[in-house]
Amino acid sequence: IEKQAFLVAKLTDWEEFDLLPGTANIYFDGTYIGETTLNPNTLQETLELALGRDRSIIIERKKKKEEEDPKLIGSFSTKTLAFEITVKNTKSVPVNVIVQDQVPVSQNDEIKIDIKNDGKASLAQSTGVLTWRYELPPRQTHKHVFEYEIVYDKNKNIASVF
Repeated sequence: IEKQAFLVAKLTDWEEFDLLPGTANIYFDGTYIGETTLNPNTLQETLELALGRDRSIIIERKKKKEEEDPKLIGSFSTKTLAFEITVKNTKSVPVNVIVQDQVPVSQNDEIKIDIKNDGKASLAQSTGVLTWRYELPPRQTHKHVFEYEIVYDKNKNIASVF
């Protein structure tokens, strides 16, 4: 889990520049920030360039809740987890933000994952990836909260990497 944002430039109509494959020096806001690799042999309409970390976007992820409810009657136990992601724009201009996190995806029929609150994110069912896309105004903060429940046989242990 990364606490810093990464800048990505998306170039359209890049074919007209006759770019050559190789390393390119990257300048952002008049400051040299490093190198990236150009691959103009891609067949995509938009060329993406990694520009490194953006230290003016601050990200924090906190666990808000972790509760376990072992049932006295029945054979299942329930574990509920909730997280809060805070994104702060310290720039004087708005920024387009894509925030991603992930909920577990069970490959075992005996373990059920129930998303209680997706925080208004789009969810990729097959991977469990939650994605939020929006424009964050200058000097503003936005919070995302999501919560899910894991239901499993109380006589078995589940790996906890939360």
